[in-house]
Amino acid sequence: MEFKSTPEEAAEHLLLIRQTIERSQRHSTLSGLSGIAAGTIVIASSVLTETYVGNPSLPGHQTAFVILWLTTLILVAVSDFVITKLRANKVGKTLMSGIGYSWLRAVTPGLTMGLIVSILYIQDPETYGGNIYGLWMLSYAMSVLAIGQLSAHSVSVLGWCFLAMSAFTLIGPVGWLEPRGLLAISFGGFHIVYGLIRGLRDGW
Repeated sequence: MEFKSTPEEAAEHLLLIRQTIERSQRHSTLSGLSGIAAGTIVIASSVLTETYVGNPSLPGHQTAFVILWLTTLILVAVSDFVITKLRANKVGKTLMSGIGYSWLRAVTPGLTMGLIVSILYIQDPETYGGNIYGLWMLSYAMSVLAIGQLSAHSVSVLGWCFLAMSAFTLIGPVGWLEPRGLLAISFGGFHIVYGLIRGLRDGW
């Protein structure tokens, strides 16, 4: 007896195959080196902030502070693109495929929020003060969690870690650690730990 599938079943099978292929691409193109590079750049920027910019809450320091960290964001984005592209080529994948554009759409709202917060901080630093660190973490957490819906489970875990750290920075006990230190721990330390785990587990 010959089995004939309905159009609905055929469409479901095609969707399952597509999801399987996309999951393979999501895992294989992620690189642990990208996380390590991002964390290293952030820690270097934290050192530069303490050495040359100083306390951004002081008058006249806000613009240099924001420029430094926007430059850091660009450097992290460029390094991530280059390393991920090399990883994609290594495993025979195309970086800017359908899933690549989906990633770009996913991160745009969170990063746009971070940019808006930065502009508002420059215009009115007294209103935002030390909250700028937690708001940046919150914006980034939104982007990472959005990517986590399209990627490996470890990316979602990273996003939740940033969300928890942003909440602690914004509403946690005062005086335990300076928000600048929490920024270095989150953007620097979290990325390096994530990169090491991912690289050791899935290759570099």
